This record gives sequence, C-alpha cells and structure tokens, in this order.
Amino acid sequence: MREKLTIPSNIIAELKKSFGVNYPNYVVAPKYGDVTDEGFGSMMEVVLAPGAGEFRRGTPTNGSSLGKIMEKLHAYDPGAWIAGHLLNAELGGSGIDDENLVPLTRTANSRHSKYESVVKKALHQNSSVASNEQRRKKFSLLH
Repeated sequence: MREKLTIPSNIIAELKKSFGVNYPNYVVAPKYGDVTDEGFGSMMEVVLAPGAGEFRRGTPTNGSSLGKIMEKLHAYDPGAWIAGHLLNAELGGSGIDDENLVPLTRTANSRHSKYESVVKKALHQNSSVASNEQRRKKFSLLH
C-alpha cells in the first residue's frame, strides 16, 4: 500500500504565518547542478509548497532539446529516448535549458511520471484547501 503524501501541519502553519493564505510557488527556488560534459543536467533540488502548479508554468521539450546527445541516442535506438525534465514543466521546469533536462528512455519517463503525479496531486489538493479557507474568511468578514 502506498503511503499518502502529506505536508506536515507545522510547515503549513509556518507558510500561512509568513506568507498569508497565498503560498509561494517555491519555498526554496530550484538549485541545479553543473551541466555534464555530454550537455545535460546533473541534478536539481527544489522545495515546493501548495500552489506551485497553479502559478508557475514551465515549457515543454522540443526537437532541439538536448540536441547532440539525443541525435546519438536516436541513432543507437530510434524512438526509445526523450529529453526529460528534472523539474516537471507543470511545476515550472524548463524544456529548453539543458541544466533541467536529462536523456531518459520512454519507459523511465513513464515510471517517473507516476511519482510526479503524486506530488502534483498533493500540491493541488492542498492549494484547493487554502483557497477554500480564504473564501470562508472573506465571506465571514462580509456578514
């Protein structure tokens, strides 16, 4: 059974105290490692809070993403490889900047997408809770 992903209440309380009901996109902005000699990203760290998926959009990859290494991989195994985001595009990750991209097999990307969907769902659900709390506060002030 999968463990439910939750954001601890003390962190939520601290965010509300510091930033009000509207959470920041990133609590800590993305930090990237060096681009490898082959021309792709080596690592990425970010701390996200509810609302990240609603306020910040990245960009998709395109035919020129990771151009040189992708050409070599496609020559070796056509159609099996894609340029994958280290930070998902729906959470602000660039599909153009090499520091945020890595070559992945389609299978690896699919498996990674399952993990990302759990994170995005938790962020969106907690964002909805924050929005509902804000509406209730505004309503109670009016009446």
